[in-house]
Amino acid sequence: MKTKRIIGFLVGLLALGIVAAAPVKAPLEVAKGQALAVHQSLIGNAKPQVRAKIAASAQAGKDWLARNPQSRDLHGFFAQDLRKRFPGITEQQLNVLMTLAFAETMSDMSQEDQLKLQDVQQKLSQVVQTISNLMKTENDTLKAIIGNMRG
Repeated sequence: MKTKRIIGFLVGLLALGIVAAAPVKAPLEVAKGQALAVHQSLIGNAKPQVRAKIAASAQAGKDWLARNPQSRDLHGFFAQDLRKRFPGITEQQLNVLMTLAFAETMSDMSQEDQLKLQDVQQKLSQVVQTISNLMKTENDTLKAIIGNMRG
């Protein structure tokens, strides 16, 4: 029975990874539907105490978003909150719990709030990509300079 749960969790994570890694972004409603389907399949296997903690974390996440409209680091919030609620969990377990809490949070958010969150996440992704590109360019330039000095 435990093996089936672990396999179910891994399949759910794989499905989320495929959705997240897709080169073409799915419309918000499609992504929301997929996240909720994974949530429903995984949450059904959880014990009532675990479900209650996930629901409490999701509610805390909603409250945190309401209090911090400028900061949208929901990932960081859930990581910290779930570690407090589930001491001693592994990183893999934390990722599963974060996925469940995030899906539960998204299920109750208005579409406008979801679009705002998606926009902030896209902007953050663009900033990270820009910084990564700048660092790569700097590295390539330094390699070329060193190569010219040796040659």
